[in-house]
Amino acid sequence: MINYREEPIFNTPEINCPSCNHKLDSVAGQDVRPEPEDYTICIYCLAVLQFNKDLSVQLIEEKDIPKLVQSERKRFKQMKEQYDRMHRHGMN
Repeated sequence: MINYREEPIFNTPEINCPSCNHKLDSVAGQDVRPEPEDYTICIYCLAVLQFNKDLSVQLIEEKDIPKLVQSERKRFKQMKEQYDRMHRHGMN
């Protein structure tokens, strides 16, 4: 995983994103191991994903996340903006 901000990285079982099929094998910015039902975003396609019990992920539509609190929506928006900046500057 590319870690541009030197945040903590937690290795997860290797899986493919259910949206874009890119290999995913870690999460960044987590203080602790991801738990089932936690959310993350695919760094390649920005799909909203939710962890399952075995730390695999399932695709979640943002409109289908009623329990996603405002602070999480803000964090997702910030991550998407960072992603856009990286790709505008050829950092993919």
